[in-house]
Amino acid sequence: EALDDPGARQMTVLKSVFTSLPKWWTLVPDQSVLRAGGNIRGDVLNLGARSAEGKWIIAYLAGQPTVDVDLTKITAADLASADWIDPVTGKRQRTGSFPTSGTRQFNRPADWQDAVLVIAAVEDRGPNAKERATAEQPGVTPARGPLRVHPTNPRHFTDGSGKAIYLT
Repeated sequence: EALDDPGARQMTVLKSVFTSLPKWWTLVPDQSVLRAGGNIRGDVLNLGARSAEGKWIIAYLAGQPTVDVDLTKITAADLASADWIDPVTGKRQRTGSFPTSGTRQFNRPADWQDAVLVIAAVEDRGPNAKERATAEQPGVTPARGPLRVHPTNPRHFTDGSGKAIYLT
C-alpha cells in the first residue's frame, strides 16, 4: 500500500529526473542560480542547484511561480534547453532553447502546484562544431589548406604557412 502513496510515486519521478542528468552526482546546491524568486525559508520553497561541471541547472519551485535563472552557470555549451517536469505525474513540458548568457525568466506551468525546472547544456553537433570550438580557444588556429610534410623537419606537417602543425 505504501508504494502506491502519492509521496512514493513522486520519489520515483524525482529519481528519474536526477538519474537522467549527466553526472547527477556532481550536483552542487547553489541558490545563486535563481537571481529572483528563490526562497530557502519557510514551508514553501524555491530551491536551486547546478552541475559542478556547468552542464545543467535544476530548480524546484513550490512557491512563487516565476523565477529568474542565471544561465551563465551553464558553462559547458553556448546553448541550453529547458524543461518543466511535474513531480506528481512526471510529465515533461519543453520550454525551449536559450543562449547560456545572462538571466532568463521562467514561469511554472499555471495548473501545476509545484514543478522541477531542468536546464541542460546542448552539445553543438553541427558540421563545423569542432572548428568553431577550436577557433574560440586563445592561441589556437585551425590549419588552412591541405597538410604537407614540413620541408625542414619530416616529423612535422605544415599547411603552407611555414609553421609546424600539431595534430590533436
